[in-house]
Amino acid sequence: MSRFLGRLSRTPSTHSIKSQASAEPLPPKTSEIITKPAPGCTPKPIEPLTAEQQQKVADLEKYIRQVATEQPAKDDYKVWEGKWLNEHNLYQRYLRAAKGDLENAKKRIKLTLEWRRDFRPEIIAPGSVSPEAETGKQIVSGFDNDGRPLIYLRPARENTTPSDAQVRYLVWTLERAIDFMPPGVENYAIIIDYHKATSQSNPSLSTARAVANILQNHYVERLGRAFIVNVPWFINAFFTAVTPFLDPITKEKIRFNANLAEFVPADQLDAEFAGGRYNYEWDFQKYWNTLIQVGGIAEDGTRKSEGAADQKPAADDDAVQKHADAIAASQLTEQGATVGLGAAAGTTAALAVLGGSAAATTAAAEGAADTTSSAYKHLQNTSDYEDLLSKYDTFLFDCDGVLWSGDDTIPGVVSVLQKLRQRGKSIIFVTNNASKSRQTYLKKFAGMNIQASLDEVFSSSYASAVYLKKVLDFPADRKVYVIGMHGIEEELDAENILHCGGTDAEDNKFLPALDFTSLQNDDAIDPKVGAVVCGFDMHMSYIKLAKAFKHLTRPGFDGPVQAGAEGGGCHFILTNDDSTFPAKGGPWPGAGSLSAPLIFSTKRTPTIVGKPHKPMLDCIIATKQFDPKRAIMVGDRLNTDIEFAKAGGIASLLVLTGISKRDEIEGPDAKTVPDYLINSLGDLDAVP
Repeated sequence: MSRFLGRLSRTPSTHSIKSQASAEPLPPKTSEIITKPAPGCTPKPIEPLTAEQQQKVADLEKYIRQVATEQPAKDDYKVWEGKWLNEHNLYQRYLRAAKGDLENAKKRIKLTLEWRRDFRPEIIAPGSVSPEAETGKQIVSGFDNDGRPLIYLRPARENTTPSDAQVRYLVWTLERAIDFMPPGVENYAIIIDYHKATSQSNPSLSTARAVANILQNHYVERLGRAFIVNVPWFINAFFTAVTPFLDPITKEKIRFNANLAEFVPADQLDAEFAGGRYNYEWDFQKYWNTLIQVGGIAEDGTRKSEGAADQKPAADDDAVQKHADAIAASQLTEQGATVGLGAAAGTTAALAVLGGSAAATTAAAEGAADTTSSAYKHLQNTSDYEDLLSKYDTFLFDCDGVLWSGDDTIPGVVSVLQKLRQRGKSIIFVTNNASKSRQTYLKKFAGMNIQASLDEVFSSSYASAVYLKKVLDFPADRKVYVIGMHGIEEELDAENILHCGGTDAEDNKFLPALDFTSLQNDDAIDPKVGAVVCGFDMHMSYIKLAKAFKHLTRPGFDGPVQAGAEGGGCHFILTNDDSTFPAKGGPWPGAGSLSAPLIFSTKRTPTIVGKPHKPMLDCIIATKQFDPKRAIMVGDRLNTDIEFAKAGGIASLLVLTGISKRDEIEGPDAKTVPDYLINSLGDLDAVP
């Protein structure tokens, strides 16, 4: 295998091949997007289903329609779910992905149903992802010899920092490729060009894991072919490790530094590649308008007219239609199927195709494998506790639900922390609670007899301030509008960042019914605001929502935030997206619940700083040095603490004194599973 990859690395790149060829002059430059396959480019027929396979298809459809009926979608999404349930070859694709295992296919398609209801991939508002598209890092244009739409991915053109918007734009791109599919075609082909890319062009680990989950579980059997060209060393290194684990059909789908002209008609292949005569010149507005027109997409992501969502570009050759019935009868056996990049190893390959680094993609695959396994160790005796303490040197602790609940310390915790320090363990406190600053947290620690220093405490309010200052380089003369409490304001003050809103008395009062007079004054909406930070706020008011809304939707809101300016760009940051938090009598609604009206009304995707998202991890790594293999995260929430650990490549220990319960990690349907489980952190006090 190493010799094989060595030959790959010595193969001339697609760009260099072009430079060696003496091609005829190219056609004039064009910014037109190709929306139809070339004449004669048709999908290959596949053997028909057996009677047994046909029955499985019928059973799967009956099952998921029954689920959709008994647990209906929200009214505003039912029509889109109905279109998906009627999608051509949907049930065949899920059975192929499950290699004919009906029960496995049922689990997979149900997970996708739930994901689609939450993510709503068909109706992503164009304006929410258009900033991601400005450099042409992802382009849908042209078709391969089998009539598959082409998706060009160019990591060197990455133009944004890691965020959920990157994931949403990827999904937007996949949906547009589906819009382009002619009748009888159900796959796309991806060309990822690493020309001028470096290892710094890679997505964040959390983004890579999100992409892995979406590709592996929710766009099954959609990848027809993947071409990786101008392969850099870090992708070669990755495939050296992963190729032995790929099944033969998956390996057959991936081509390194291939002669693309053998797979794509010359007039449809970008002229940057050898043999290509599609002399394309990037024009963002023209590209964007074409995709919106083909999909019939309205500003809110819905379709402009009835039936527009079902429109497909017609093929020039009627032969495409003749293959539709043959595709509908796709064989479910491994030999006859067009198998997608499934399973953990396949997921890593899918991520590599999408531009992930070796480290990110490997970790993503490992994370994906972990989330589908119910294997964890339940710590129940002194021997178990000693074994845990011998394996890890750095302990990261969530606070609420782990160290305390409300104002009460969890029994045994104070002694456990003292024993860890006596053994020379490093301790880091990581909390999504943005209502308190680190200084305030120290007072709480002291009041509970818990030893802690300022540099050991990482809160989402602190991480938000650091993210603004260090990552976004927020101008010193611009302001942050705060939805939150003293904790956020104190951390902004510590970083010398101007702010308004928050605990200001003017923003913490009720308005008379339908009286917007006070919001229309000249000084009500401060034009110096260049960011909105939303955290936990027990004094949430309509005034705060209204002012934040105005800042986030003003003209030019998606532009840069410039020093010495007013209006224009405005960052949207959430300290965390916790739906609830533990306290006496709880759980109670958390910061994520309070931010929901703002996200819904602005239709903007915020940057989320707290666990399990990457900015919090970046903040910790920037100031603390530790070996991830010898570190463990202790938390009470699967969707924040344990996911945070998995995203960071560290071990995880779930305690049962907070939000998550044991039944959530049991059985084959468990989505996120920790490495260890313990009833309470205080149980570790049993060790000497």
